Amino acid sequence: MKRKFVTVNKHAGAVPTGREWRGGSEKNVIGPDSVNDARKEGSVISTSVAPLMLVGVGRSGTSLLQSIIAAHGDFSVVPETSFFRRYVVPKTLCSTISRNGVDATRSLLLSDKYLERLELDIAAIFDETISASADDLDASMYIRLLRAYAEKSALIRFADKEPRAVESLSLIHDLWPNCKILHIYRDPRDVLASKKKAAWSRSGTAFRHVVVGRIQWCMSQRFKRQVGERTYREIKYEKLLEDPARELRSICEWLGVEYKPEMLEFSAAAAGLVRVWKSSRQPSLVADALMQSDTELVAE
Repeated sequence: MKRKFVTVNKHAGAVPTGREWRGGSEKNVIGPDSVNDARKEGSVISTSVAPLMLVGVGRSGTSLLQSIIAAHGDFSVVPETSFFRRYVVPKTLCSTISRNGVDATRSLLLSDKYLERLELDIAAIFDETISASADDLDASMYIRLLRAYAEKSALIRFADKEPRAVESLSLIHDLWPNCKILHIYRDPRDVLASKKKAAWSRSGTAFRHVVVGRIQWCMSQRFKRQVGERTYREIKYEKLLEDPARELRSICEWLGVEYKPEMLEFSAAAAGLVRVWKSSRQPSLVADALMQSDTELVAE
């Protein structure tokens, strides 16, 4: 059966169907069918440096880990946008273009309040992504956003905190085989207690939180057995607080970068990453960790 494609005219809002993908030409073709085929065939979204993905169950320390990695100085860490979960996993851009056209898809991105945190020219990055050859529009847009944000600080390494990506580890590996995935986990009893306090999760039942957490953990363990430690690494929240220098030295060795004591002085990095969206929320793990920074999280 012949595959169906969607023709994208960069200069029009309407999207006729028919031609095949031709990267860099005036008309490019993408669509749900071609994206699914590309992912099944293991097509890779080209990137000179694959992202470092920071994952973990909600309330397990992902914000703390994000701030520590940002404080290293060699990594560009974007404020949390959930772009991977909201766009890459469901192929949102691809689907929107198929239904409503390029202009509507551009408008969708420009109206995304979470992307405003990046302070980038989203329209220009989207147009560049459309013009370039790509197997997966959403994944390519994601990498371009990370790169553009990194370029503001003249950095080539970039990382993103995406807690629920723990449910999509295989997809991450398929898209970027060289990607490093750092998974922080915490005593599930403390995770549950924290979730019952947080504004975004306290309405959920304890049973639901426990079941979802267990499923996510099992998924991560299955993935770990498949890819090994070269790709996937775990760090325990409690051990990080107990002896941060030791744990971070080990993580830096795994990442292939030099350990820097500045990672323990992450207050400024945390403030820059979370001030735009967590200031009005309930106390978070970052806030808790910052309160401990003078005692537990100090350089040895």
